[in-house]
Amino acid sequence: MLPVLVINLDRSPERLAKIGARLAELGVAWERLPAVDGREFANGTLPENYSPALNRARYHRELNAGEIACFLSFRKAWRTILEKKWDGAVVLEDDAVLSDDFPAALAALSANIGKWNAVKLCAPNTRLFRSQVPLAAGGVAGDAGGGDTFGGGSGTPPRFRLVSPFKIPNLNPAQAFTTGAARALLDATEKFGAPADVEIRNYWRTGVYFNVLVPPPVAGCDDATSDIERVEPRAGEKFKKRGFSKIKNKLLFALNTFAISFCRDYAARALSPFFLFCLANGVLWALLGLRGVAGGAWSSDLRGAIFAITADIGHYGIVALALLVLLAPFVVLSRRAGAVAGVVLSSLLTLFLVADGFVFDQFKQHINLSYVQMFLSPDGRDIFVFPPVFWVLSAVGVALIIGVEIGMFLVSGKFTIRQPSWLRRVRIATTGGVLLCVLVFESLHAWAAFVAYPPVLVRAEAFPAFYPLTAKRFMRSLGFKQANLQKVPDSSGTLNYPLEKITPPPVAESAPPPDILFVLVDAWRADALAPEVMPRLSKRAAAGAVRFENHVSGGNATRCGLFSLFYAIPATYWNSFFSANRRPVFMETLDALNYEFAIFASAGLLNPEFDRTVFAGIPNLRIRTEGETVFERDARAQEEFLRFLDARNAKTPSQSNAGSAGGTGGASAKPFFGFLFYDVLHSFALARDAERKFLPTVEGENGVNYMALSNRTDPLPYINLYKNSVFHLDKQLETLFAALEKRGVLQNTIIVVTGDHGQEINDTRTNTWGHNSNFSSHQTHVPLLVFWKGKPPAVLRHRTTHFDIVPTLLGEALGVATPPVAYSSGRSLFDPAPRPFTILASYSKTALLYEGAVAGAESIPAGHVLVLNKYGFGEPRTFDYRATGAKPPPHVLREAWTEMSRFFAK
Repeated sequence: MLPVLVINLDRSPERLAKIGARLAELGVAWERLPAVDGREFANGTLPENYSPALNRARYHRELNAGEIACFLSFRKAWRTILEKKWDGAVVLEDDAVLSDDFPAALAALSANIGKWNAVKLCAPNTRLFRSQVPLAAGGVAGDAGGGDTFGGGSGTPPRFRLVSPFKIPNLNPAQAFTTGAARALLDATEKFGAPADVEIRNYWRTGVYFNVLVPPPVAGCDDATSDIERVEPRAGEKFKKRGFSKIKNKLLFALNTFAISFCRDYAARALSPFFLFCLANGVLWALLGLRGVAGGAWSSDLRGAIFAITADIGHYGIVALALLVLLAPFVVLSRRAGAVAGVVLSSLLTLFLVADGFVFDQFKQHINLSYVQMFLSPDGRDIFVFPPVFWVLSAVGVALIIGVEIGMFLVSGKFTIRQPSWLRRVRIATTGGVLLCVLVFESLHAWAAFVAYPPVLVRAEAFPAFYPLTAKRFMRSLGFKQANLQKVPDSSGTLNYPLEKITPPPVAESAPPPDILFVLVDAWRADALAPEVMPRLSKRAAAGAVRFENHVSGGNATRCGLFSLFYAIPATYWNSFFSANRRPVFMETLDALNYEFAIFASAGLLNPEFDRTVFAGIPNLRIRTEGETVFERDARAQEEFLRFLDARNAKTPSQSNAGSAGGTGGASAKPFFGFLFYDVLHSFALARDAERKFLPTVEGENGVNYMALSNRTDPLPYINLYKNSVFHLDKQLETLFAALEKRGVLQNTIIVVTGDHGQEINDTRTNTWGHNSNFSSHQTHVPLLVFWKGKPPAVLRHRTTHFDIVPTLLGEALGVATPPVAYSSGRSLFDPAPRPFTILASYSKTALLYEGAVAGAESIPAGHVLVLNKYGFGEPRTFDYRATGAKPPPHVLREAWTEMSRFFAK
């Protein structure tokens, strides 16, 4: 039986006699605990435990000597429990009014020691309870009503209920404390500043939560004011009240009561069955997720395996915890609402993961809203064609998933109906394990992204809605060295690229391969190549180039434009090639033909990561060009390329091969591939001393502040700024061509002049400035000039794309016999045959430029753009991006998906 301590002042013997008689009448043994007398502090001497600073912070007025003494008396009681090494004790004030149920309540608490921490035995005004646990005098009894219980019991009918109040009552005439509670309260109140009843109910500070025993075995007290607290104020001292402090503390109490007390109950009790249910689903989802990371080219790599396992556990563990959070509002309403919501949500998630696994196996892309919307659309039967057996198996699969989810919930409820002691340990261990896995896989991915480690990076693509961290600046601060990819990996992980091995023909000494130069201009609009804006280049094009007037890039951003140009496939493959550090077939073929590479870009090659994709494996790759301004960087890149040519021409005859490419003097035995990338148009900049031919214009030496632009901004000055910048570029390109002509390079060099994407200047009147925002012609239509000896000047108006440039060069210039379909989505630039669609990409969206060349697809006019993005399949738009009610052709979409997954390993 729990010991009973009665706090009593030496000067109140009559109170002691009265409560002693009542305890004797009830047959309860007790001990007297001498109380601390407040008169000891009436002279102004304060005990060391009382803190005026805490008083000002936590209470709305100063404490009098009696309140301080009362607190010290309770501290004395807690210390007594520890000194006597009791498991716990009941502490009574000497004016407590005990009911006849007090002995039974004492027996119930004693029988269940360890199942509670601190209990209020007097709570006449406590009405709102968060949960109730039936207690019997001999142990814990089962709840006939089906409610939760506190543990195993004797089966006797319950007499008391242990409840968790929303608001812990203030009254302190009777309380029970365990040893742990006494120790925690002593530690937490080593310094105090508020009355005892206020301080101990702030359990977020003390760590001790009080339950209430109902019905209360102590009715109250004989006197509203105890003798301990009935002490006159210290002489000459006026106790100040702090109105604002009172409001602040009441507000803090209310907020903490809701945020901690409410959440504590539902997290530890009401949500316990749902925790095990979500945990079981997390295990199920992790098992389903293993199919995407098992095996493959990197299966034997240890770090890749660690990443795959921790990412699988961590990713789906976080999803399971998120499901638990989503269920909390339903559980608050009722257990039944939580059960229904849990089974429905988990079934939908499981069904999604199963379907996503099949889609990822087929297309190496995860399901997004566009897939769902198109599947449910009226044309879905035309896009997705399945045999009848598929629908039967799908119905069986859905029923099986729902049955499994219901079964897991029922089993979880059976395990947690009595709140076993191991459940808390499972919650802590599981949550900690998931967070540890998250820490491991996030750290591994950040490292792998920095040092270009494919065995980790390629596995990240297997998880839906997976966005792991990159921390390049942090990794650099830790001393890690960023990858310099001198060696190209032998395997491409999930890629099957090319579909056939590319074998270039042997080089004949009598007909060496031509030099190839790509001149790329960032943000170059198609309509900028006009005689009034670029008179010099227009003149050269008319005299010696094939001009393709209906040419589109593979996207509306630099990454997508260069990817589609060099790889000749859609930029939707970017992540897979980046993860595998896989360079394009075009560069591999040039390398096999012993080409010398001259890569000079005004903008850096690290962002986007062209050093790990397009130019991976090139020794001593120069990743940036020095210069304070874009004009300096453009000029320096061009000058350094010309110096590269001069160095080739200066080689000795023993190092040269007369008659091969290179120009006037002795030429290098190696052909070269040159890449010049100008950035001035992307910066929308114009030098201070540059000619301003088009007026009115704005000053643009430092670029344009896009934040200051709106739909009300007059675009004409900005259009003229762009034209003036293009006019400056025209002069620079003329300098380049004149230098190439002087060095004799044009004789055996194929020069491709084009842009990576366009630049919109609010042409669509949708407040769109720049690029990477929509797929209008202003952002995707770029110039294309090809200077090729043997190709007479011409203007071709059939549709061409960036996908066509590499197949043209490989097939017609380098003699590669492999059909373009094996390594690209393009064809020869000189093939005028119509095509059904062109795939366009941005960093976050994909679109199809419909060409109207497929039989039976006349429902949508040619030149419309079908946008697929994370928000679903949008309405078709014109090439000027005007919304239209045209109907998207389903078979075109199906063919586009095939093209966007054709180079993945099956």
